[in-house]
Amino acid sequence: MVQLIPPGESIESREIDVGGAQHVTVNVSISGAGASVECEILFVHRLGGGVGLAHVHTETMNPSEDRFSRLYVFLPVHAPSLLVRLTNVGNETARTFHGWVYGVRMAPSTFVPPVAPS
Repeated sequence: MVQLIPPGESIESREIDVGGAQHVTVNVSISGAGASVECEILFVHRLGGGVGLAHVHTETMNPSEDRFSRLYVFLPVHAPSLLVRLTNVGNETARTFHGWVYGVRMAPSTFVPPVAPS
């Protein structure tokens, strides 16, 4: 599903549960020559009915003529929930496409070094 973001406007994902993950991989794709889109990845936690901001990662994407701009980031998890907010800070309408978030939990190493024969 393509979503349009006019200049000066923002769209935001639903809240994504990343509790239990140690890291996340986030992918966002946009297109639109002349568009400039600020992507904020917000880690949040619930505080008595409100939302507390734990960490924000921000990057700006600038697609060229007839091209896509893709953002792939691998980040440590700072809170149990994540939101992605896209704000068009450019002069032209941007188009955004399906993105994704993967949670990653590192497993302990099970490697056992070989023993040299005696």
